Amino acid sequence: MAMKNRHKNWNIAILLASLVIPLLVIGINYFMDPLWCFAISHKYNQFQDPFNERIQKTNYLTFRDRKYHAVLIGTSRSTCINQYSFKGISVFNYSCNGLTLPEYAEYLKYAKKRSGNAIRHIFIGLDFRQTMGKFKVRPSIKPVDNVESTDPNLIISRANSPLYRLKSLLSVDTLKYSLRNYNYYRRGNSYYYTRDNVKIHTRYSRKVLDDIIAFYLDYFDKSVYPRYKYDETYVAALKKIRDENPDTTIIVYTTPESGPLMKIFIKHDLLEYYFRWLSDIVAVFGGCYHFMYPNIVTRNYHDYYHDAVHTNPEVGDMIADVIYNNKPHADLNFGIYIDKNNFASRKNYLKELFRKL
Repeated sequence: MAMKNRHKNWNIAILLASLVIPLLVIGINYFMDPLWCFAISHKYNQFQDPFNERIQKTNYLTFRDRKYHAVLIGTSRSTCINQYSFKGISVFNYSCNGLTLPEYAEYLKYAKKRSGNAIRHIFIGLDFRQTMGKFKVRPSIKPVDNVESTDPNLIISRANSPLYRLKSLLSVDTLKYSLRNYNYYRRGNSYYYTRDNVKIHTRYSRKVLDDIIAFYLDYFDKSVYPRYKYDETYVAALKKIRDENPDTTIIVYTTPESGPLMKIFIKHDLLEYYFRWLSDIVAVFGGCYHFMYPNIVTRNYHDYYHDAVHTNPEVGDMIADVIYNNKPHADLNFGIYIDKNNFASRKNYLKELFRKL
């Protein structure tokens, strides 16, 4: 009899565990919401790890009813632009780590669909490095979890599948990110997202920043720029974005690189490709706001950068001022507009700045 009772108690314990553990996982994942599938927001989940921005930002758009009037898209270099820094317009920052131009086109289509075609402005951030096309970035520079989940069609279709949110709540992988975000809340982290899709990055000490930049410089000097070849499909990718958005005002800007890194691309005689890049942008879009040249931000990189290519959030505010808020930072010599009419004079001006770099 005692043996039967023990077996019965054991079976009950197993049954309870099989119910309690999944419910606990669901509860934690919903409470922390690392996949941005829900609108829950509280002090414990304000430190969101950007483990896969493509998934997270697509979920953010999918499961919120807010209609945006503009979308900003770019690589990780544009993620620190605060979407709330644009005055009088509702902007969604869809920028993601390592985003390619073909991905731009797909995510822009989805953003317009989710906003009920209310999108009237598109801000497009372009990096010089993108002119190389696909290039495997060294993992130790920018590690990304779920790197295989980068296909926009897969990500978008999965976000819209009927049981997606339920499956995500039951996922042990999701639990891993939930616990990581809670740990960020307790101990902090150098960079994270808030629940409002705003990326925060704390400043490094000068010594730490110098070490990080030195690592980047060595990598670009030895592994990237020696293999540089201009991507012949680059213009076609730009035209695709332009042609698929004929009813939208497209505002293009280039992202600033730190002065030391620009010296490396000059060292490798890439200035002609730099001007080809600008020429292609102007030819396709008619003009662009240009920030990648020697100026107060790129020179004073200890104040404005947290590595060789990613600026601190205040630079994002400055870019928003120049490209939309009609608040140029002429006093700081940050940002110039290049179009077909002034291209030749701007080219001479930039050549002189790089000669003095």
